[in-house]
Amino acid sequence: MDSSISSTTLKSDGVAKVLTVILFLGLCLSIFSLFLSIILVTVPSFYAVLKEIDMTLLGFILIPFTIVVFLLWMYRLHHDLREIFKEYPITSGGALARLIIPFYNLWGVWNTFSVLDHYLRKEARVSSLDRKSTRLNSSHTDISRMPSSA
Repeated sequence: MDSSISSTTLKSDGVAKVLTVILFLGLCLSIFSLFLSIILVTVPSFYAVLKEIDMTLLGFILIPFTIVVFLLWMYRLHHDLREIFKEYPITSGGALARLIIPFYNLWGVWNTFSVLDHYLRKEARVSSLDRKSTRLNSSHTDISRMPSSA
């Protein structure tokens, strides 16, 4: 693992920010849709006008755009992972194939995310051990600097 790679050099970082904004927008539109459902129950005539706006934005624009950005993020994320972990087994194209191809994705979605989980947990353990060893080394250094009572 190369710890010199910062988040500014990751190709997936910018796409991840865009995906976060899109997903937040989708959440807001879902809340708006819930509001429209409440209007349907109380004022059905007003609901007919607003329904067309809500379903067009959510169904025909936002959902396909979210899927495309998610797939682009997965492609770039796996590219970054192969740069960080030289032994990472899934290529960028392999990740897309496992998510897109019918029947192959029945196994591929699970495999992609479980391998991703495995490597991220491994990195978290290594990072946690590095922090602990740094603390131990610094406390050892502090003890060795203390004047001896002899």
